[in-house]
Amino acid sequence: MRIYQAGPLFTAAEIRWHKDFTQQLSDAGYDAQWPGDFFTP
Repeated sequence: MRIYQAGPLFTAAEIRWHKDFTQQLSDAGYDAQWPGDFFTP
């Protein structure tokens, strides 16, 4: 199952939370993507 994970990306804490959550979804077998995947630092 593919999941597009949307949410705020304004602070470093929000970005870290989304990265961690995306990894947890991936580990559970989901194809998870979030907006931060589409940007470079």
